[in-house]
Amino acid sequence: MNQDDPKKCTALKLVRLGLVKKISLRQVSKNALLLNPMSTEIICKTDAKHLNSGLVVIDCSWKEEIGIKFNSNGFIQVDDKMQTNVSNVFAIGDVVGPPWLAHKAYMQGRKLAYHIAKIPANIQIKNIPYAVYTEPEIASVGLTEESALEQKYDIRVGKFQFAANARALTSDDGKGFAKVVVDNSTHKVLGVHIVGKNASELISEGVLGLNIGMKIEDIESSIHPHPTLTEALFEAALVSLDKSVHSFIKKSKSE
Repeated sequence: MNQDDPKKCTALKLVRLGLVKKISLRQVSKNALLLNPMSTEIICKTDAKHLNSGLVVIDCSWKEEIGIKFNSNGFIQVDDKMQTNVSNVFAIGDVVGPPWLAHKAYMQGRKLAYHIAKIPANIQIKNIPYAVYTEPEIASVGLTEESALEQKYDIRVGKFQFAANARALTSDDGKGFAKVVVDNSTHKVLGVHIVGKNASELISEGVLGLNIGMKIEDIESSIHPHPTLTEALFEAALVSLDKSVHSFIKKSKSE
């Protein structure tokens, strides 16, 4: 096997991991790998114009040949196990639709690999964080105010400015804010949004919180080290509960 071909190397790694026993290479293109777990074979065959990235992807020209279903936007339909309507064909990544993010595709690949290997795993792909590497950075997970209202949630919003955050001030970079969107009736956090330095690093607390059904009081009652940028999320939680001491905006925004 050509060790310089990244897709062939990926196939070889799967063999070494024991996930497959045999590799059949009919045709290899730069961004495709079709895994057939029923026969424990990897078959590489692709129409590259339909593909961008992913561990397990499908030649879209097979639509008529094997009956894979596509949605109205042209993306492959899969269930929560990343399985298509054809029992031994799976798909992940860009071919199954937006958001087109590497970290989403990676987690889909892990979920699928565990499923094929029959390894129990509880991997969720619902709360997908976004990160925009601008200056300042922007990061977001969950519902925005607008989307929460569209879904008929009664919400309250807490927003805290980095201009009042000690670590941001000592770093001479007080641009931006942290914001939480909270369900007013259950106090569950619906969304976390951050604009500022290292926003892409800070958003993971929000991802974890949404995954476990965190209430806003869970953030309020958790000690955040001082001085750190993470305190901005803690302070935003306090604002949403009308308990803020340091914010320029003392009252939460209730809708």
